[in-house]
Amino acid sequence: MAVAEEYEASAATPSSMSGSSPAPVPKKKATKGFQAPKPKPSTASSSSGLSRPPPRPLMDKSHSARSASASDNFLLTAAERQRILTEETKRENEQCFDFLKPENVRDKDGNRPDHVDYDKRTILVPKSAWASFTPFEKQFWEIKQDHFDTVLFFQKGKFYELYEDDALIGHQEFDLKLTDRVKMKMVS
Repeated sequence: MAVAEEYEASAATPSSMSGSSPAPVPKKKATKGFQAPKPKPSTASSSSGLSRPPPRPLMDKSHSARSASASDNFLLTAAERQRILTEETKRENEQCFDFLKPENVRDKDGNRPDHVDYDKRTILVPKSAWASFTPFEKQFWEIKQDHFDTVLFFQKGKFYELYEDDALIGHQEFDLKLTDRVKMKMVS
């Protein structure tokens, strides 16, 4: 390491370019304990004196792939990109259906809750949502779209389960344990 430092020091001095002997390099004092090496000044890649920019930091766990620009993704390994994508997909799957969000709720005729003709017994399930439903969800929402104000006990095997608003009622009234199933609240 010392030889490399001597070479760099001699290469940087003007006396080495004129052909004379290199200037002596001062010896470092020995210190106790670990000391981080001092950063070396960056060397210019061209005669204009411009230096290379420092590398960008990798994304930390609090950032998602969507918040990072495409230029940041090349710094990640394939496994890191896959992990970020998996976390995003999981997060999206845990979100409730869009048509259940308060700002999107409509009855089967398309009326909002503040409309005079709003029918709280029904809910509008948009056609775009049907394509993403599992077979269970299709069966559940076929019933609930016409009977949204009725508590539906859905039999799965030998157990009865409640979902969405029905699950909240079961949790509040009977102290059943509320859990989040993919996109749907549930008690059993």
